Amino acid sequence: MKRSVFLKISLTFVLLYSLYVVVWFTLQLEKDYERLSTRKRAQTSNYLSIGKILLRHGQFDDLLLRLDDGMKAASFDFYRVSKNGDELAFASAAGSDDPIQFPQSNEEGEYDNVEYGIRHFLVKEGDYTLVLGHKTSFWVLAKYYFLLEKEYLLKDFLFVCSMVAALVVYSFRDLISLLSTLRRRGSKKMRVNQAQSKETLTLVQAIKGYQSESESLAQENSLLKGQVLPALQKELKSGQTPPYEFDCTLVRTDINGFTTIFASRDRSEFMRIINEFFIGVAHIASRYNGYVYEFIGDEVIFYFKDAEHSNSSAIALSAVRDVNALADQFNERTQAENGYPFRVKSSLSWGKLRFGPLVNGFSLAGNPLIESVRMLSHVHEKSSNTVLFDQVLLDRVGFLCTTRDLGVAMLKGFSNSRRLHVYEGHVPLIHHLRQERSEFYNFAFFYRSDDDICEMLEFIRTHHKTLALPDLQTLYSALRACRLTQLSVNIRQAYLKLVDELKERCRVEPNDRAICFTALCSTISLASRLFPLEEFKGRLRDTLLSCVELDHKRVIANVVDIFTELDPEASEEIFDKLLGHDDHRISANALIKSAKMNWNFRMHRRLKAMLRTQEPYRRASGLYALGEIAHYFRKTDEVAFRADLKLQALVEEGLMLVASTNEMTQRQAFKAMIKAGRQEELLALAPRLAFIGPELRQALNELRGETQAPQDQAKPQLRLVG
Repeated sequence: MKRSVFLKISLTFVLLYSLYVVVWFTLQLEKDYERLSTRKRAQTSNYLSIGKILLRHGQFDDLLLRLDDGMKAASFDFYRVSKNGDELAFASAAGSDDPIQFPQSNEEGEYDNVEYGIRHFLVKEGDYTLVLGHKTSFWVLAKYYFLLEKEYLLKDFLFVCSMVAALVVYSFRDLISLLSTLRRRGSKKMRVNQAQSKETLTLVQAIKGYQSESESLAQENSLLKGQVLPALQKELKSGQTPPYEFDCTLVRTDINGFTTIFASRDRSEFMRIINEFFIGVAHIASRYNGYVYEFIGDEVIFYFKDAEHSNSSAIALSAVRDVNALADQFNERTQAENGYPFRVKSSLSWGKLRFGPLVNGFSLAGNPLIESVRMLSHVHEKSSNTVLFDQVLLDRVGFLCTTRDLGVAMLKGFSNSRRLHVYEGHVPLIHHLRQERSEFYNFAFFYRSDDDICEMLEFIRTHHKTLALPDLQTLYSALRACRLTQLSVNIRQAYLKLVDELKERCRVEPNDRAICFTALCSTISLASRLFPLEEFKGRLRDTLLSCVELDHKRVIANVVDIFTELDPEASEEIFDKLLGHDDHRISANALIKSAKMNWNFRMHRRLKAMLRTQEPYRRASGLYALGEIAHYFRKTDEVAFRADLKLQALVEEGLMLVASTNEMTQRQAFKAMIKAGRQEELLALAPRLAFIGPELRQALNELRGETQAPQDQAKPQLRLVG
């Protein structure tokens, strides 16, 4: 861990001053050695005189009190009082085990014992004998001198330290302010008036230069992102090196009568409607985990990868069904408000696309792009929405829909004839659910409209007690496969109805608590998939927060996880209490939420304790929390993330845990480092690892680009039925 330059300078100066004080003290003591010895002899003589007087008057107790005071004041180091040779009292500043050789003679006078480094003074009063003495070594006199001068020495030392600290802070105040600005999240601007010194001014000007370049690149990147549609952005960030190929189902949707309407109607109004429609199409494609490739006038092209879906054609067809439903809504509106119909035609083609360089950019190429155009030329029906595909695709989607045969056609540019089919409608979702067979529950992955989601939520509500656990998990997986970017009031109502019923059953039906809690936990985790961030409020938020009252570990952990994602600024007291929860998952989730709201020393200390614990599960949870916190701060403010040395130190600790022989710890440490942006360090560390678990070995291969990374999307194995 690197130390602060201010601390280094201050400690160096204090160390040098301390050395100076020791040397000065030693030289001063050597100079005053005789003076101190004479002074101590004089003080001892005074106590001897007082002692004789007190013994003469028989005040033995007073004598002992005086002698103890004198020894505490370091006027002498030991004393002995005896009567007729019998010892009455003895004390030594070094304790009773101090080897003191008293004079053998019983005559009054001064005695020096060079062997023991002791000087004695002996006096007699009647039957009493009083011996006082002190050690004559250099270090004893040094201690005596320090006792005499300690007040002045300490004051001087503290004064010098204070002056050094003040001078260091004053001299570096502009640099301290600059460092504070860099560590402050969201602070982007460097002010020149922060610089009070030439060195800090140089740093500020350099940082401003980097800032200016960064802002320019950010603006350019934002402009380019607006021109490059999500599909190309996804391919550019995939980690694969172009050119490469992938299998997919491509959809081309065209607006009927575009040319006529554009030429005869208010163009601005018409283009505003088309823009709104295309935005809706983009939302639908996103919901089905697809990618919009291009908008061309009255056309939109989007596709679904085989690598991300068990059946990309079935997913694409379901997305087109929702696009047609959206077009029906626009048709009602344009008929009523503008007096013209709004109908679309779509074609689907399954095959291989190639992503690679073209001119000075990148583009997609492949048969599906051409086939979709050629198929649309065979659509002559303009009064309704039409979807067209060939026999190859029908074999992949026949279990999902009803169709009618359009006949055999030759597609321009292709040598083989094609049998084309017109889509007529989906098999209702409830038809599959009522079969009460596992393979039919898998079909739920292809139904993601608002009505479909509501139907699945309602089916879970009414059948969760009778469903087999794997089937229940399949339905929840189908719901988690969705990512809604628009609010649906119906989905909100169906979701809340399901949560309320599950909560009530968890309370009143002890025999079904296990399945009810399982369903409730899964339902809570759906919130981040079904509701956009801005819609997490009101009754929805309050209902999920109230689930904490059930005092079930998985329920609490999932609630905290949802609030971490949708409402990290939530300030309810319960979240602070959960930081110290015994369950490692709950405490980790609570730590992530609190850190997102306010990363401070307290959060740092808790996270460090989790990383350093000897409990494997708690350490793994700590690594998960580290990864989430690092990822969040990297995404929100890269500069502050890099300038936070305490957080960076924890990331370094996490990097070292990749070398753990515990496979769970190693796996979580690896994931955390990916989130913290330490891919290069991981690859450099890999050859030196004594133990590499199978999961980590696969992850390292993916990081090197040797294999394709697995997708997050669930992939059910479906049996296709005609």
